[in-house]
Amino acid sequence: ADGTIQILLHEIEHPSHAQAASVKLEMQAKAGSIAFDKSTARIWIKTSTDWLAVKLLQVESGRRVIDAISFVNGIQFTKNKDQYFKSLSD
Repeated sequence: ADGTIQILLHEIEHPSHAQAASVKLEMQAKAGSIAFDKSTARIWIKTSTDWLAVKLLQVESGRRVIDAISFVNGIQFTKNKDQYFKSLSD
């Protein structure tokens, strides 16, 4: 156990089908960058070419599927929140 957590993505939207994000999503951001947009209740993940919006996810196999807001609220109380998210709204 190296401390890593597997997160399964259950509902993903391509940006062309997703609501516009209120956070500023930089197209030059490094692949793997992550942002949370509260207004659309989506976690955004940067790929090599675009951003994908995640609506539902599951922390480790066997646990219940939760929405992006529940996931973010769950990690808000950890001191390592910045390991998960870098705010792009600044």
